[in-house]
Amino acid sequence: MLQNLMGFPVVETGILMAPRGIGTMVSMILVGRLVSKYDPRILIVGGTLLMGYSLYMMTQFDIVMSTNPIMLSGFLQGVGMGFVFVPLNSLAFATIAPKYRVDATSMFSLVRNVGQGVGISLVTTVLAQMQVVNYGELASRLTLDSGPLRDFAASHGGFANIAGSLSGLVTQQAAMLAFLDDFWLMMVITFASLPIVFLLRRPARTEKPDPAHMMSE
Repeated sequence: MLQNLMGFPVVETGILMAPRGIGTMVSMILVGRLVSKYDPRILIVGGTLLMGYSLYMMTQFDIVMSTNPIMLSGFLQGVGMGFVFVPLNSLAFATIAPKYRVDATSMFSLVRNVGQGVGISLVTTVLAQMQVVNYGELASRLTLDSGPLRDFAASHGGFANIAGSLSGLVTQQAAMLAFLDDFWLMMVITFASLPIVFLLRRPARTEKPDPAHMMSE
């Protein structure tokens, strides 16, 4: 999207994507200390809300916009991802006996990879389908009796001269709207997953032995 629709070069696209990685790194450092003090489910809920809000910010994107919303939404999304995946790993293995953790690791990786593949396939399908739908809706509104279209054609020497550029603009806007539809879908799925967090079992706290009691023994 950043390169094909907004026209950012490769280097600048990488710079705009960097805040997401920075946010993930910072949140993983923080959550490593918080997960032993607070209920991991609370951290997961907070991270999910951050991810959902960042996706809501992304639904407001436009082809002509500044880079600040892109970097801010990416940073918040990275922070949310760190607050979700680290406590989730802790909860996933907290109630499993040590002898089963090797098998559980393989199963956990399998489920995550399958879910990732299904998610990528879903958003790719929605993106392609909605691009066609949006193109049809936008093109149907470009009629010869449209005042703005007549004015645009008159300022560029007639309809014959704007046919190619007009088709390109419609294609560009249809692709941008398709990306926004994908962001809406991911936002809805993110918020809809919140109730599942409360089905997770909180790991039992292990009480530290009393030093005075140990000395008396």
